[in-house]
Amino acid sequence: MKGWRSLFGAGVQCVSLQTTGEPVRRCPNEGGGHTHVRGRVHGPGTYHLSLQLETKHAGGGLYQGGVLVATATSRSDGHSVPIKCRWKRRLGAHLIEIPGINNSMYHTSVDDIGADVVCVAEPVDDPSQGQSVGVLGPFMLDPISKMNLEKMLQSENHFFIVQHYLEEDDPDPRDLRIHITQDYVKVVHPGANGGSREAVAPYSADYPKVVIDPLDPNKFRLELSEETDNIYHFAALCHQPRDDIALLIRCFHARKYVTTSFILSHLFQNPATPGAPLTNVQPDGFDIHALGERLGKELDRTVGQLEVVEKVVKNATNEKGELQAQLRETISSYTEAIEQLHDQLADARGGPAASLQLQLLEARAQQNSLQLDM
Repeated sequence: MKGWRSLFGAGVQCVSLQTTGEPVRRCPNEGGGHTHVRGRVHGPGTYHLSLQLETKHAGGGLYQGGVLVATATSRSDGHSVPIKCRWKRRLGAHLIEIPGINNSMYHTSVDDIGADVVCVAEPVDDPSQGQSVGVLGPFMLDPISKMNLEKMLQSENHFFIVQHYLEEDDPDPRDLRIHITQDYVKVVHPGANGGSREAVAPYSADYPKVVIDPLDPNKFRLELSEETDNIYHFAALCHQPRDDIALLIRCFHARKYVTTSFILSHLFQNPATPGAPLTNVQPDGFDIHALGERLGKELDRTVGQLEVVEKVVKNATNEKGELQAQLRETISSYTEAIEQLHDQLADARGGPAASLQLQLLEARAQQNSLQLDM
């Protein structure tokens, strides 16, 4: 544990969940000013499980970006007990398995926001001792990430520099750029001589998709489509830009596929369905002014997009009228030219050209008669 404290610095906060059946409560640690959280953990009586969160955030809050460490000790002699763990997320009454991790350490991420993290541990040497289950949560978005996200959502273009791994163990990653807008996600491949290659994915029902690596706090997978060439293994410089990329893509995706009316229907009573149950909203977690400001910005953005569409339609209509006028003028000019040609041909049939043709026919007839006489 000293190693983790030296890694996170002197201001590290320690939030711990012990194997007790008491309700969750917080109390200060007089030794180092840490905050402890003791909650519900159940398991066999042969060993003692401890689930501990190491985080940089002050105040002992359960924020993403920390490290969960599970340890076990024997109740008889206090010696350490090697364990293997399975990690899950609990959303309401549903447990979701976190794949790809079975060790005793787990890096929390933006995937855990709003959920409880569940650790199912059992001894490695003697699984017959049974399993212990520890729960910690729900996790929240830290204030700095929340502030950064609100600022980014007000803008339309965002660029992030990441390292691209062709394979998971690629020793020589390349620097690529991710361009995120409210309409699409683009991966830019810098090329030689100033050229570049781009892979663009507009927001659809399933893509683009960000998959967080549970073992590494910086790595993630960006899937632009189901094709293998559009699946990228990236690593950010630290966990903060990785969280920003995941949150920004998911917010823009939700903004496109989750309507404001759906959100409001879960917050307020719908006049069209009187008596329908409302979603319980805690007063301290619901800010009507912030919601009104956010919806006002969303309305302004939608009105701006509508004005742009109207301008495009108006320009297209004007261009269509001009093209139709040019087409009518071209047709009339060709019609006049054709009529002139018809007049010239009609004049040629009764004029000097016609007399010349008659003389030519008479000359051929005389030639035929002379040949017969000869």
